[in-house]
Amino acid sequence: ANEDCKKLPKSLPNQNPILVEMTEVFNCIGTVEYKYEATAAAFAALKGPSGISGVCFGCGKPVHLKKDCFAQKGVKSKGPDVCPWCHKGRHFTNQCCSKY
Repeated sequence: ANEDCKKLPKSLPNQNPILVEMTEVFNCIGTVEYKYEATAAAFAALKGPSGISGVCFGCGKPVHLKKDCFAQKGVKSKGPDVCPWCHKGRHFTNQCCSKY
């Protein structure tokens, strides 16, 4: 129990509180840091160990997925070299602002 939870039973009006009363009061107290730590611990336990098996479809190396691949981070989507309409910029025709 954290420091806040240790102080709480002394401040309750009923010296022999039932479990439901104590649970309701414990849910309302606590520092922000403690709540974040408790939430993070709960999600970590829920997620469990990362059991990623197989290989990345991007680079072929094991232990990660294509969406997390470092080899793919530098690759940008290929756009046109020049606009087919105005022959000036690197954009598609549907994004061209030129009238000519």
